[in-house]
Amino acid sequence: MRYNATDKHKFGHNNTTSEQFAQSKLIADTLLSNKPLNPNLSIMKHLKLDTPVSAYKGYKGLPPLVGLHSMEEAIHRGLSVDEAVTRMKFIHWALRRLHGIFIARLTAMPVYELKMAFSLHGHYCI
Repeated sequence: MRYNATDKHKFGHNNTTSEQFAQSKLIADTLLSNKPLNPNLSIMKHLKLDTPVSAYKGYKGLPPLVGLHSMEEAIHRGLSVDEAVTRMKFIHWALRRLHGIFIARLTAMPVYELKMAFSLHGHYCI
């Protein structure tokens, strides 16, 4: 079977129009520029896009963002870097503590299945 240019839709290829190319170039130029973004505005207002975010459709009918959030929720800024680092440090501390607890209790468990469960979960905590 030969590949025909008219069969692009069968293989998931999208024809990029000049409007889509111009819009993606605008996004790249805006994000790569050294101008600071106003934290009170969403990224969509900085980019000045014509298409509303709510009009976004997922690839081949799949829900966008795996159905976890709407696109409007996804474009708003979330945690600051300091808050994210604090959460990551806490999670790291908690996992190291759990690892120590699982491994410390390993030798005291008389049941083989419990030893295997503790060692597996201790391994997951690393």
